[in-house]
Amino acid sequence: MSPSHRPPPAPTREPSAPRRIDLSLRRLLPGLAAVVVALGVAGGAWLYSDQRAIRRAAVQLTADLEVERARREALEREIAEGRQRLSAYGQDVAPLLARGRDRLDRIERQVRALEIERDAAERILDAYASGVPLIQGVVVYEDSAGRPLRYLDVDARGRPARGLLGWPRMSADGQGPIVRTTFLGTGFLVRRDGAILTSRHVARPWEADEGLMDLLDQEGVTPRAAQLRAFFPGVPEPVSLSPERASERVDLIVLRGKVPRSIPVLPLDPAGAHAVPGRPVIALGYPAGLDLLLARVDPALLETLIDRDVAEISDETVDIPALLERLSRLRQIRPYPTWGRLTDKRPHQLAHDAGTSIGGSGGPIFAISGRVIGLTTAVARDLDGVALGVPIQEAIAPLKQVPGTKAPAHAR
Repeated sequence: MSPSHRPPPAPTREPSAPRRIDLSLRRLLPGLAAVVVALGVAGGAWLYSDQRAIRRAAVQLTADLEVERARREALEREIAEGRQRLSAYGQDVAPLLARGRDRLDRIERQVRALEIERDAAERILDAYASGVPLIQGVVVYEDSAGRPLRYLDVDARGRPARGLLGWPRMSADGQGPIVRTTFLGTGFLVRRDGAILTSRHVARPWEADEGLMDLLDQEGVTPRAAQLRAFFPGVPEPVSLSPERASERVDLIVLRGKVPRSIPVLPLDPAGAHAVPGRPVIALGYPAGLDLLLARVDPALLETLIDRDVAEISDETVDIPALLERLSRLRQIRPYPTWGRLTDKRPHQLAHDAGTSIGGSGGPIFAISGRVIGLTTAVARDLDGVALGVPIQEAIAPLKQVPGTKAPAHAR
């Protein structure tokens, strides 16, 4: 059959939809397979890289753990060594700490004791200082006929004229002022009827000076207390006193006067229970006499009381009794307190180290309980800071022997 007579090609038919999809999938499969393979290869590479990183991290972590373990072991050794050192240190320090605690306890006890003493002193001063007067007296000197010794001459100011040796000339035949000696001391009220205790030598000062007594005997002159007064703090006018009863055993005397009822009576310790050596005491009085009294006066006020040309205060330059009267009216007389401890106790004597001096004799010695355990009588010779006193028990018998009085309060 010739080509020209070939039958015409059969008409083509389009494949159906499912077949088209199948053919498209077949065409895509190679590409998808390549993508899957590529993804697999990439995933494998990523997994391999990640595993390497994990292995490196694990190796680093292991190394870090080893370092930390070594550090921990070193730290544990240091802690153990520190505990051993601390234990040894504690054994060494324990005695030091114990001593430190003991010292702190002692300091605390001392502070408490000081607070108690301070409170006691304030309480005693507030309650009883006004019951401690300044005792002032005047001594005159008389010959065998009872004539007073007088100064022979006076200067232009009316003061005793001095002779060639610097001493004023005196004689019972003189026409000048009577020779007077002012003395000062301390006392304290022990009974509402006006009984006052003080040292015997405060009321009889000549008895404490053996040299003076010898001189007076040679000259045939006898001393006599021409004046005896008590200046109570806060009371304008002095109280006249009279001697009542002197102890023959110790340096103590009972005086009496009309004392205002506002003046407090000091409580006594007749059994001596509060007089314990080593315990605190408070002494009230007028130590150093007029010198300390004037030193406490305001300078401006003092200039109105004493002339500026007075270099030294004495009976020859100043009328001391009149000066004391002015000070009393101005309320410038008050006792001076000192603190110390009772250092010794004997049946007839006390010793303490509360400061005092001439003028403080006869002043009360308080225990911190507020009771009077004695009165100061003297300062120990050749031993600075030590004062001697009389136990208050020694005053009970003389007080009972004073006519018209009763036993003192707190002394029964």
